[in-house]
Amino acid sequence: MTPTIQDSHVSDEPLVPEDAGDEPLLTAKKVRALLGGISEMTMWRWRRDKFFPAPDYEVHGRNLWRPSTIRSFLEKNSHRGGASA
Repeated sequence: MTPTIQDSHVSDEPLVPEDAGDEPLLTAKKVRALLGGISEMTMWRWRRDKFFPAPDYEVHGRNLWRPSTIRSFLEKNSHRGGASA
């Protein structure tokens, strides 16, 4: 299950989960760009089909991944000719 953060106030400041460590978290938009500019629908299908990892965190409805999660995905799927193949 994806950890969520509940907050009683809304802020423009991004919340970073305490257990996120020092790695900057990646938004879905950034991840899609890193994967060759895949569409939102492609990412949604990959997640639905369990091909792509679930987000490490969900903060205020935004999905966030650790860079190490994305690196692992790319390494695992490099034999497929790239993530978008």
